[in-house]
Amino acid sequence: MILSLVVLFTLLGSICSVGFADLLLLLKGERLYLVTGGMVPYAIGALLGAAFFGMIPHALRQTAVRGRRVMSERGFRHVYGPVWNEISP
Repeated sequence: MILSLVVLFTLLGSICSVGFADLLLLLKGERLYLVTGGMVPYAIGALLGAAFFGMIPHALRQTAVRGRRVMSERGFRHVYGPVWNEISP
């Protein structure tokens, strides 16, 4: 049941994304500039945020101060779960 809901909402999200991209193609001139002017910085920030969050476990693993590392590992294990086990020594 859950898998079918995941597939359903993934397909709906994909269809909505393509539909929104099609609507952007209809915009011309100033309207296109206004819409994309806010979307580009948001996309850049999302990509940078994802990249930095992906680097946090690697950086914590190389931390020199043991006490801080233990506290940070406990906090980030909750967030990262199985990914943490792959990169931990």
